Amino acid sequence: MTERVFVTGMGAVTPFGMGVDKLWKSMSTNQLAIRPIKGLSSRSEEFRCKVGGQVPDFKISEWLPKLNKKIDPFQAYSIIASNMAVKHSKINLEKVDRSRFGVSSGSSNGGVGTGLKNYKQYLEKGLRGVSPFTGVRYTVNGASAWPAIQLGLQGPNESFSVTCATGNTAIGNAYRKIKHGHADLMLAGSSDYFDEFIVVFFHRARAVAATKDPYEVNVLKPFDKKRSGTILSEGCGMLLLESESSARKRGAKIYAEILGMGETCDARNIVAPDTSGKIMTRAIQNCLEESELQPEDVEYVSAHGTGTLFNDPTEVKALKNALGKHAEKIPVSAPKSQLGHLLGASSSIEAIAGIMGGLNGTVTPTLNLDNPDPKCDLDHVPNKARKHKYRTFLNNSFGFGGHNCVLAIRTGDPED
Repeated sequence: MTERVFVTGMGAVTPFGMGVDKLWKSMSTNQLAIRPIKGLSSRSEEFRCKVGGQVPDFKISEWLPKLNKKIDPFQAYSIIASNMAVKHSKINLEKVDRSRFGVSSGSSNGGVGTGLKNYKQYLEKGLRGVSPFTGVRYTVNGASAWPAIQLGLQGPNESFSVTCATGNTAIGNAYRKIKHGHADLMLAGSSDYFDEFIVVFFHRARAVAATKDPYEVNVLKPFDKKRSGTILSEGCGMLLLESESSARKRGAKIYAEILGMGETCDARNIVAPDTSGKIMTRAIQNCLEESELQPEDVEYVSAHGTGTLFNDPTEVKALKNALGKHAEKIPVSAPKSQLGHLLGASSSIEAIAGIMGGLNGTVTPTLNLDNPDPKCDLDHVPNKARKHKYRTFLNNSFGFGGHNCVLAIRTGDPED
């Protein structure tokens, strides 16, 4: 016997601010979260791009004062978004079997910048210059361990680090935990934080957008023929997933249902996608198969849409291969055009945005799409959000290393 898996709560920490309502209000009104990056060193004069999506005015000491010296920002984001999701679900933790309540989360970069800073302090000051919490501040498992510690959740706990596909992977594996009876509830999502060290890496990988003015904010251009790269961002999205039996028993409000997941690996290049689109295609097809969907059932696609040279046309090719002519009949927009590339946190936040869009009958836009690439010729919803009723959508994520992960989600309560 298997369980249906519902979304009964959501929490978001994004460059637009704190909370799902703030995220949705900003995205549905065509706003942009990209700003000049604060705190760059004088060495950043070498950067061709100095903008990104930073969580505004965030200080761990103000949100989680007791943990201020123990956790990294990506871990703090995970705790805060998890607390939001639990509150949003209106679940009473005192009445829950916490041995069957788990966490599935992760991060692309973890706290690697924190580790580097502490190593520099060691070189300057010796062992006494290094925080005793350094080892646990930069490890990816903190994204799932800390919410469990704070909430007393003793069920399955796992952390993933599959670059840009981390969020979908964490949500999909949490879905399967509940579907096959290993848990009743799971907090699922992903979190990432960027600092100057991460910006350096993306510059050296030639993945960051190029512009004559390094402070130009309208530079991330998914599906546009003038696209030149992506823009870094940060945040966390967490969803509370719950078995149908648990949700119905407590009369929970149901925001969406997770229908299935598809995963593949290009096994070709550590940075660039397989431009044939065949392996991405199979990830989409695998997702449709587990979800028991036909291509015609898909009403919207939340695209990976990074604004990079090879990813965008490859994703379009994969959608055409998997959905056939139906791909030309549905909107396919790129949330990163508004949010920036939230690294491992991207697909979990984009899943939340997709759910909110279905609940509100609105598709978010692809900003900065003024000169469409002929190779990207689907309905990419240029520059303005659009009224469009949909329930079933695909949430795409395709990461460095060839990690491909696609979720199928149906918004609303299936009994409505």
